[in-house]
Amino acid sequence: MASTPPRMFRDKQPPPPGNEMKRIAVMSGALVVLVAVFIMNLPGGAPDVELPQSAVSEPLETRIKVPELDIAALSAMVEDDTKQARTTLEPEARKLLFDHAAKLIDRHFEAMEAPALDEELLSEILDNRDAWRGKPVRMRGYILDFVQRTKDDGDAYFQGSIVLDDGVICHFAADDFESEKIDKGVAVRLDGFFMKVLTEQAGGQWMDGPLIVGRQAVRSYPALYTEPENTRVEGGGTFTESELAHIVNDDILTGVGSLPFEEKWKLMGRAAYLEDGEIDWASVPVLDKETLRQMVADGDPWRGMPIRLPLDGAALMVVTTKRAGENPARIERYSEGWLAEYSWTDSVPAIEFLAPFPIDIDTAEDPTVLANGFFFKNLAYQSSGTGVRLTPILVLTSIEELGRANKGAVPMLMAIVAGGVILFGLVLFFLVQRDRKKTAEFEARRKARKRQKDPAPAAG
Repeated sequence: MASTPPRMFRDKQPPPPGNEMKRIAVMSGALVVLVAVFIMNLPGGAPDVELPQSAVSEPLETRIKVPELDIAALSAMVEDDTKQARTTLEPEARKLLFDHAAKLIDRHFEAMEAPALDEELLSEILDNRDAWRGKPVRMRGYILDFVQRTKDDGDAYFQGSIVLDDGVICHFAADDFESEKIDKGVAVRLDGFFMKVLTEQAGGQWMDGPLIVGRQAVRSYPALYTEPENTRVEGGGTFTESELAHIVNDDILTGVGSLPFEEKWKLMGRAAYLEDGEIDWASVPVLDKETLRQMVADGDPWRGMPIRLPLDGAALMVVTTKRAGENPARIERYSEGWLAEYSWTDSVPAIEFLAPFPIDIDTAEDPTVLANGFFFKNLAYQSSGTGVRLTPILVLTSIEELGRANKGAVPMLMAIVAGGVILFGLVLFFLVQRDRKKTAEFEARRKARKRQKDPAPAAG
């Protein structure tokens, strides 16, 4: 009986295995491309927008060598165990601290992480005088009283008392005042070192308090939201949105320039000291395309109002942490940056934000973030490609990264897919090779049987 081809091919021969391999290779390559396109469109990208030249992310320099203070020598020079000893100011110890403080700048105190002196820290210092001797602290408040005195070498210095932001009174000795305008009632900051507990007149009364010795008292600002009623000066109190109501430079013609200082730090303080649960963020407006259009058209109704980013977030394009300098919100460092989202581009290319805290998020891949905050104002900026543009500025209360859970997940996923495709191809290759061998053997057997059934004709 003659061998017949399988019914699925009828009278045709099966397709060569090599053709199937080519089709499989093409399909596998197409699969890899589709997976790559899908992964590249995962959250974390940003629209192509042009930011102002000032929007540059620069690391905040913090490494600096701090000169060492001979605390053992200082401790040997002072005594404050008795009432009599606390009325004495040892000139050698004061000179040692003046000389040491003269070697330092603000960044040294940042590197030493000098804590802000308040009632809680004062109590700890009084209970552990020896442990705190010569340790750095930062004082902020207003001058209650002071006198100018003379050192042994004839140079002048200032000694007096400061009412801290929380109403506690401490003593100070400063080698110099930054400005001649520093006087009683003026807000100052003094970075210095705890020398001893001193009994000194303050506000007409004798009182014990820590003596802080520093190089220079610099002008500061009355604290927002933190002063007790008996020490509150202009600028204190509870924040209300009406404090921002007189901002008028909000359009593209008058909005160019720096942000209003007082209003900026009032809103930054509002964001920094916001209590948990004070705002129901789930019910506040979302910063979508329509909300942006309304803000840019007229910022007044939105002034100081809470706002949140869309649920799928926005791309964090750039962020920089900066030293805040003296401000009434008592914020040491803050962040500023830019956010972008594809649905915003018809209204504004990107929005600027401030945050009263450092932000440590890598922006190399434009990560997707969620954030809550307050609308501050519109600001016009110069763009080299599109001219003057107007953008809203937000003051954030929080920001968190969505993005990819693992920065190595995408390459790993691509490697797994590629490895799977290669393994799949190898398996198919071996299967096809096996089928080729079996096909060749089958064909050889078929031909042999045919020769046996159809012998060659005998010679005539």
